[in-house]
Amino acid sequence: MSKNRKKKRGGDASNNQNISSQVADFFSKRKGQLFNHKQIAAKLNIRENHLKQAIIHALNDLKKKGEIEEPYTGKYRMRAKDNFIIGILELTSSNNAFVKSEHYEEPVLISQKNLNKAVNGDRVKVYMYAKREGRRAEGEVVEVLDRGKKTFVGIVEVYR
Repeated sequence: MSKNRKKKRGGDASNNQNISSQVADFFSKRKGQLFNHKQIAAKLNIRENHLKQAIIHALNDLKKKGEIEEPYTGKYRMRAKDNFIIGILELTSSNNAFVKSEHYEEPVLISQKNLNKAVNGDRVKVYMYAKREGRRAEGEVVEVLDRGKKTFVGIVEVYR
């Protein structure tokens, strides 16, 4: 005779919500890194099969919402946000510049080659590069929104 065994259910909705929030938190702490569902289950110390299935469902839901992306089959990562800030450009004596923004706490370094015809005092839109560990934030001027100085004094020479 065979033994009567209890069948485990797939879990209730509150448990699946908990798994979904755990997966979202997992990706928010590890931006840019690729993981499959098995790696996520191992990092979250989940060993039950029904909870592993809940992870797969949570990954599909987060993918449909657009919070994560699947660059390779079965590999997921947090979707990169658009890193644009708007601020006032301040030139330094070394011809580099800093952009100070009210939405970003530290000044963003803009090298001379990435100024794109912006001058001191301009209100600019800056694309932020990925921040490296131990280095200051860097970016590139994408657009000059408003000129800080409207009139310029000088001599224009036209060669034909």
